[in-house]
Amino acid sequence: MSVDSKYVDQFHTPDGWHYTEDVSFFVTTSLTIGTPGVLTKVPVVFPVPPFQSFNRVPDARAAFLVLRKLDIGNQNVLSFRSPLWQWCAAIDTTYAVAANATNATTIITYQAGIPAPSASANIPAPVALRRIRIGTLPAGVTISRVQVLPGWSVGQPDDLHVTVASNTIIDLATYYDQNYGLVNCLGVPFTSAPTINVTFTTSNSNASIQNVPYTLYGLQQGYQWGQWLIQYQPPNGFPYDIGQYDDSQEPTKSFQLDKLIPIGINDLGTVDLGNLFFTANQQLAFYSTVSTYDIMLTATLAYLVPER
Repeated sequence: MSVDSKYVDQFHTPDGWHYTEDVSFFVTTSLTIGTPGVLTKVPVVFPVPPFQSFNRVPDARAAFLVLRKLDIGNQNVLSFRSPLWQWCAAIDTTYAVAANATNATTIITYQAGIPAPSASANIPAPVALRRIRIGTLPAGVTISRVQVLPGWSVGQPDDLHVTVASNTIIDLATYYDQNYGLVNCLGVPFTSAPTINVTFTTSNSNASIQNVPYTLYGLQQGYQWGQWLIQYQPPNGFPYDIGQYDDSQEPTKSFQLDKLIPIGINDLGTVDLGNLFFTANQQLAFYSTVSTYDIMLTATLAYLVPER
């Protein structure tokens, strides 16, 4: 049964629409974070028919669903709302030194990696370089200088004034922050990934190219963020927009709806009242690819009785 203009006009009048008691649907669900456009469907299903009082209105001419309120909250608010540092993937490889090279410079760039994003247009991942390890040096190869520089800086890099031999470990906590080492929170421009450059000055007395093994260890600062378009789709109907939800700017949010859904509900045994749709807009996954939310939808039935 459709809703004509007369019914809609009567929706807000005391003698037109009447209401059953409010009922609430509650669920805890996980939504996938990371890919914009992904839609997650959350069925609104009650274990028993929710609007029993409608049975006590035998002369009702029509009944329609009214969404009262939607409450949503991120379960993990306390654990990651403040940015946290964690170890990120190490760079563990070699760099090449040309044959018969004298004081050749090699620049290695360190930035955030798996499992955090290396860059995002919304939230670049700050990075910290904590340790530099030099492996076993090939015969005839010497490293005379190690320098570091955050990627956004200008000027000369910092000379660590360290004597480098095989299997040397340089702990940057002795030079910079005692917990994180050398920290860079700014990208270039500020929407790109923060980086830290390490410069090795190397000589090679061999007549062939030599490969120097090295490892860089560090941390990255993590954010987890999800932004969603929320819709309600009634049984056999089209979706209705409820609004936007950003779990970083407003981790717990209430939508005051008071929205009549113009699709008749005539089957009093109905326990399936449609679906909530969550469509991913922009996301950033750091700790995991899903986030868990508590969802509560409150609704009622509006029914129309004959005019007296």
